[in-house]
Amino acid sequence: MYFTSYSGNKFSDQPSENGHVFLIKHNGDNTGNGYQRAMGFFISRDTMTFYVISVFVYNNPSGQANWLNINNEPVTTARLANGAVTGVKIADRTITASKIAAAFTDYSTTEQNTGCLWIDGKTIYRKEINLGSLPNAIPGSVAHGISNLSTVTSLSGFATNGTVFLPLPLARYNNFASQIGLYADTTNIVVEPGNDRTAYTGYVVIEYTKTS
Repeated sequence: MYFTSYSGNKFSDQPSENGHVFLIKHNGDNTGNGYQRAMGFFISRDTMTFYVISVFVYNNPSGQANWLNINNEPVTTARLANGAVTGVKIADRTITASKIAAAFTDYSTTEQNTGCLWIDGKTIYRKEINLGSLPNAIPGSVAHGISNLSTVTSLSGFATNGTVFLPLPLARYNNFASQIGLYADTTNIVVEPGNDRTAYTGYVVIEYTKTS
């Protein structure tokens, strides 16, 4: 493993000006066969700062380098190794919601893959259901439109009249008539208000797994 620098049109092991530095490791034999690995940096001699610019791996000196560009450019490899990206490899607060697929962060009336797995290894999906106006002291149901529902891992929501926001389900320790029940089956979301809640519009978020 050794350092070499490139500045202008020349390589040097004693850089005296701003340029690129490569940390190179060769795992191979004396014929040049084997894996080559290199990490590139841009070094500023004046400010003593550096930037990682690229990493590559290739199978022999005459082969084409497989670059992992990390200077605001896309990764060109088919995939990163399992476990390669960990918390210690990522700077704090560098991954923001805008950098994550919308399905992982957004709420939608269409089915979204959350990127999470349930304890049985099945993918957890999420969907928002608009219940419309709640009924008057009788159960009401709205079809959730989920095919092959297996397990409901989370079910919650809220109801509002524009001023007051009630959690769904709603429990009251001293006023049972004002409670609002909530449950799901394989076809519907069912809401059960204990009194007239027609002035309230309900919204529910359901997270679930599927049989297939």
